[in-house]
Amino acid sequence: MNHPLVSGAGYLLGGLSEVMSQQAIVYRGAGAARSSLLLLPGDIANAVWYFKHRQLPKVTAIPYFSVFLVAIALFVGKGLGTVGLAYSGSGLYVVIYSSATLWSALFSFVLYKQRFSFWQIVAMLIVFCGLCVTTLKASSAPGKEGSAGGGGVAYGILVTVASACLQSLALVYFKQVTKGLHFSTSNFLLGSYGLLFDVMYIAAVTVPSWDELIAQPVAQKGNHITEIIVLYFGSTLINVAKSWGWGTTLQTGGPVVLGLLQACKSIAIFFLSAVLYCATQESQCYTLEKAVATVLVVGGVTMFSLAPKPADKVKQK
Repeated sequence: MNHPLVSGAGYLLGGLSEVMSQQAIVYRGAGAARSSLLLLPGDIANAVWYFKHRQLPKVTAIPYFSVFLVAIALFVGKGLGTVGLAYSGSGLYVVIYSSATLWSALFSFVLYKQRFSFWQIVAMLIVFCGLCVTTLKASSAPGKEGSAGGGGVAYGILVTVASACLQSLALVYFKQVTKGLHFSTSNFLLGSYGLLFDVMYIAAVTVPSWDELIAQPVAQKGNHITEIIVLYFGSTLINVAKSWGWGTTLQTGGPVVLGLLQACKSIAIFFLSAVLYCATQESQCYTLEKAVATVLVVGGVTMFSLAPKPADKVKQK
């Protein structure tokens, strides 16, 4: 089960199904960003999977407060991501969010003076060009927020970029403050905090406003709450497969393989969204400009993952 091909397939199919299931929930009226319900399956899966694989440190002190701050930033960032998904659609969302690699690199340079090779810098410029193409060509298309009426695709793109930036900044800081911990332990803490925030927010905001946020929108779209429960349960299982695939692939195949799978996932979601949801939301439809932007962003991210790092050049000498 720990073979790179098996874990890679788990991550790829899990990541693909995760975004598509979230989009299905939004279109059925049960994905209002204010409800925070879309965050729950991922945080449950992360906490459960990493709890099973956690390795408690023998000497290194656990920076609980720093992890707590990161978890708050990720909670806000993921919340912004659900808004971006609803307004821009899964096809554009996944392309824009792929730019998280670019933002992580920039924050690593600004905060920790991380160096990059020439080809990594070229890759970041390619990603930036792809984002510009996406924004300029898609911003004129009408958007539709899945549960709260109309909106603009440009707004969805802007919010998704903000989500990618905030989460990238938080994870760059998280990686720095948890250097002495095994990744499964640090991610278990992060997932646990995220799950705690989800439960607190849902209890304080979602449950008291259940009719307004969930029941009425679902009924207005002609759907039944039982279908929504099944979708959320399925989304949780999908996220478990994705978490297992991510962690196992990182251990057996490394970050380069993970980066390539991420690129494949983004392209698959882009085209599948056009096939399944074009009739529902115009911004999901395939256009040449979107295809070019997808190639630029995903290609740039892949190039960044494969490009030699400055440290690698030193070792070769």
